Amino acid sequence: MLTENIEIANLSENPLEAFVEFDARLRDQLHATIQQFNRNDSTIKYLYKDVADIRRDYVDAIVAYVEELNLPIDIKDISDLKNNEFTEQYRFFTKTVSQTILRFKMRIAKSGIDSINLPIIIDQDYKIEISELLQKIRKIVNTEVAESSKKDKIYKRISNLQYEIDASKTDIQAFFGNTLQLTKILGESAKNLEPLIDLTAKLKKSIMGGVSVDKFLPKKEEQKLIEMDDEDQED
Repeated sequence: MLTENIEIANLSENPLEAFVEFDARLRDQLHATIQQFNRNDSTIKYLYKDVADIRRDYVDAIVAYVEELNLPIDIKDISDLKNNEFTEQYRFFTKTVSQTILRFKMRIAKSGIDSINLPIIIDQDYKIEISELLQKIRKIVNTEVAESSKKDKIYKRISNLQYEIDASKTDIQAFFGNTLQLTKILGESAKNLEPLIDLTAKLKKSIMGGVSVDKFLPKKEEQKLIEMDDEDQED
């Protein structure tokens, strides 16, 4: 298995950075394993019947990671498709992951501030869309979730996320931390509630589409960047 030789205990606490790091390590292992397979390594040949089988392992790992952490990424599990169809869909799968990695890297790009506290803004149209989805989720939870303690937890998570959405500006840690907490508990509660599953998927998609890095850094951070540039020039 590709993940057996990947260290995950030391991944970043920031969920976006952690996914970027995990995918980089996984792809390195993927490429190394394919090279070993092509060199007829007996151990690898025993584990995998062909290159597609190795790539299925990569897909399985990415899907498991995204689902376990309830990351707001819209990907499909294609690992059970037949070889011809899998090969065709694999290109789209890796393209989606690569695009997601690029978006995440842009959001945590070096800007003279701690990437965990990178300021972000949410597009107004997406604010409205996300708020409407949260309201629909609240209504379904109110009527379909019987356990009062679980219902209260969901309401609290919704309120926390709504607070970040209503704010004029927030940061990656606060926004995505609240998003992950909400989608995780929704995932645990929605196993037999198809409308809630659909709304959670739509919520993830809207959240990913509506967030952008704030291009206006605080004055003190601008000063840090200027001082850093001066030091670089002296070197």
